Amino acid sequence: MEKKKQLEFLNTLRFLAVVWIVFAHFNYQCFSNYYEQNILSDLCYNSKSFLYWIFYGITGKYAVSMMCIISGFLVAKKFYKKAVDFGKFIFNRYLRLMLPIFVVCTIYTIIMLFIGNTISISSYLNGVLWPGNNGINEHLGYILDFFIGNILIALLTYLFSNKKYLPLLYIPLMLLLYYMDKVWILSTVAGGLTYQLCEILKEKNLYKYWYLIILLPIIWFIPRGEESSWIYLMDTIVCSLIVLTLYCLPKLQNAFNWNHLKDIKKISYSLFITHGLVNNLLSGHIVLYFKNINIIANPYIVQLVTFLIVFVIDIVIAGLIYYFVEYKLYNLINKCLSNVVNNYELIEGEKNEK
Repeated sequence: MEKKKQLEFLNTLRFLAVVWIVFAHFNYQCFSNYYEQNILSDLCYNSKSFLYWIFYGITGKYAVSMMCIISGFLVAKKFYKKAVDFGKFIFNRYLRLMLPIFVVCTIYTIIMLFIGNTISISSYLNGVLWPGNNGINEHLGYILDFFIGNILIALLTYLFSNKKYLPLLYIPLMLLLYYMDKVWILSTVAGGLTYQLCEILKEKNLYKYWYLIILLPIIWFIPRGEESSWIYLMDTIVCSLIVLTLYCLPKLQNAFNWNHLKDIKKISYSLFITHGLVNNLLSGHIVLYFKNINIIANPYIVQLVTFLIVFVIDIVIAGLIYYFVEYKLYNLINKCLSNVVNNYELIEGEKNEK
């Protein structure tokens, strides 16, 4: 039961992170093209707003950091004090990350060709076969960082699975990644370190101590603002503290389970994959339509209404991609591959007996 609860609160944080990213992209890439005033600019960058001192400097990169932390956290949790089938993990991780991208970008390419736009074969192949390629969908650049960060965590666990000093090995790796300006790989690796710290707190009997809640207010004093490697690192620290605190405080964690949204939270990754293409194809047209009919004067209300329409479309498309690709197609491919491997092992076994 505890494991499910922990996974459920992480699913909630990931869903909220993706929703924030979807809203930020809609805000800056669609809505702000037609309206000078928008919610995020006035909340996060307008010092005259009374809410500015609460929200200042919060961008979509906060949410990306949270996604990185959760991704690394779950990989570290999966392999904690367990044997790692490294090759199988890399293949399954690639398949999970790339199947939705392959299907979504293929559909998008067909639509673009149908309406008269051109996408080169090389751009298409790069976009659907390698994580993080921006040839088709510019919002997928972080996928490669998730993938590499996950591999690094699995490799550390594989090489040093039973070593007590494993958490210390994360430090030089993260310093190297920061020096290389690979901040999102760093953030993903930091998710692995976050899980290691959670286990240390449990072993030291600090788990479930109420005073850990003081970590949450501290995050508002950590610097944030314009985009830079240093700010991204601060975002990573914030998200790590949030996950660590909620993990170690089950009563507070329960408030983030949101079991009534369990089915919607499952589609978070598909929502992240599909929202950029929906923006490219539909969102601008919807905003422009509302601007032309001019039935709502307040730009903030226009933004909320148009975003709600776009978000519902995003949810429907992401739900279809999740069910038919992340769930059905992924399981079918795994089943077929398992049958191939089993048949191969059976044939080899028969040869050895002869």
